[in-house]
Amino acid sequence: MIATLLTNGYKIVFTKVNGSHSSIEKAKDNRTDEESLGRTILWALQFKFSDVPNLTFIDSMRNVSLLPIFKYNIACAHGDQTSMIRMKDVRALYPNKIILEVNCGHIHHRKVEDFDGITIHYNEAFCGSDQYAIGKFLHSQRGVRYATYDKIGRIKEGFFRV
Repeated sequence: MIATLLTNGYKIVFTKVNGSHSSIEKAKDNRTDEESLGRTILWALQFKFSDVPNLTFIDSMRNVSLLPIFKYNIACAHGDQTSMIRMKDVRALYPNKIILEVNCGHIHHRKVEDFDGITIHYNEAFCGSDQYAIGKFLHSQRGVRYATYDKIGRIKEGFFRV
């Protein structure tokens, strides 16, 4: 998908937000960011596309990434309990940034709530009926959620089914 978008001239901003499901280690105490499948994919993408001018990679800090849009930022987090505790300090993590909202994954239903004056969008995990979801009696539609922003914030959102 990234290669297709790049060859068609789209500008892409890519970030990896660490989550427990991207780990190659089954035991929680063995999980490290360096050993995660997500980190390996990020390294491969950076190696292959680092010289492409319309692709930007953004680092995360304490598993939160800021996506700059116009003059504000959207914070991205995995959405598990640990990362949501960090959302209490999202303004302290980035004291000189304007943060309008937080986007999280991890759960298997849509939910929007206000937390300390910041709107938090919880998004479906889109796992389909994989082993993790079946074990928890959950199911999500496969697809990609998207949001469109203008100079003052989110204006619409949608869902592409795959």
